[in-house]
Amino acid sequence: MKAKSLRRHEQVRLWRCEAGSVSVEFVIVLPVLLAIFVFIGTASHLYAVSSDIQQTSFELARRSIAMADTEGSPTAACAKLLRDYTHADVARIGVFLSEENVKSLSCVELSRNFVSVEISYDVSNNPVVGLGRLVGIKIDTLSRKTVIGL
Repeated sequence: MKAKSLRRHEQVRLWRCEAGSVSVEFVIVLPVLLAIFVFIGTASHLYAVSSDIQQTSFELARRSIAMADTEGSPTAACAKLLRDYTHADVARIGVFLSEENVKSLSCVELSRNFVSVEISYDVSNNPVVGLGRLVGIKIDTLSRKTVIGL
């Protein structure tokens, strides 16, 4: 009877043994923390690039106002804007932008007094966005548009 009681005592002690519990907790918590950090880093980077694209779009739309004054019409101002500003020029205006990732620049007269400037930017080959794909962020292109009255 005493041997059975001793065996049961050893089983309870083994069940309550906490040796190695820190390692198990670390193995469970570390990937979650890494995923959170990658998500925050990717989202922050995408927000910064998006903000940069929007600012560049606004800057080009603002420059179209001066061009409309010299060219005489919004259509002519858009044509001059597209002729004068290459993808390299667009990338130089923005801080986070690179020339090879600027997909398109468009300028369209919406009405007699309004011009729309839109920039599309490819983020698919960005290493930060590549890390973001590991945690579920799947964004390939960012586009921003600015409409401005002349």
